[in-house]
Amino acid sequence: MAQETAEIDADDDVISIINGMPPLHVLIDSAIIHSPYIKFQNAEIIRNQFKIRTVRNNWTKNLGLSGDVIYGTYDYLATDPNTGATTINNQVETRYGTGINIRLPLYDALNRKTEVQIATLELEQADYVKDQKILEIRQLVINQYYRVLLNHRLVSIHNKNKQSTEVQMQLIKKEFTNGQIKVEEYARMTEFYNNSIVDYEKALSELTNSLMILQELVGFRFQF
Repeated sequence: MAQETAEIDADDDVISIINGMPPLHVLIDSAIIHSPYIKFQNAEIIRNQFKIRTVRNNWTKNLGLSGDVIYGTYDYLATDPNTGATTINNQVETRYGTGINIRLPLYDALNRKTEVQIATLELEQADYVKDQKILEIRQLVINQYYRVLLNHRLVSIHNKNKQSTEVQMQLIKKEFTNGQIKVEEYARMTEFYNNSIVDYEKALSELTNSLMILQELVGFRFQF
């Protein structure tokens, strides 16, 4: 590969970037980390985790703490230990009371387990969606990575063909100048040479385009 790229005489920056591309597994990991969809799905998973926690703790909303303060005159019985006589007395005083109450509607009691199950299924669904998207990202990066390598190879092939036709064109031009070949042969070789240049430029354009797409997928620019 290094020897082939050394023969390419155009867009050396693109070729240098390709030679310095990180390994495929690094590109895949980077694409997953930088994917906006994966970030969104991670947030969705966290949201569902909080939802499960909230549903499980919903019963606490039925708990209540009550308290009261009563001020007034209260009657009470008093017995004289010496005579055994009982009298009714009254006294002004303040009384305090506190308590905890639980109000659990029948519907909430029956439906709570179902709500927890639904929230758990939503969390599992979010996990499955994330796994599927990761698989799709892996496939995209793998396909694009090998597309870059293929286009790189095609650029090398078309460059060799261009260089070969350039040498032939120089010989044909010399022969034509010396009157050794007809104009038709010179025109045919000129067309062949021009086509080799066009094919090379097309291949180089495809290489550049595929490389840019790969960089967009993985979320960073390759350094060289």
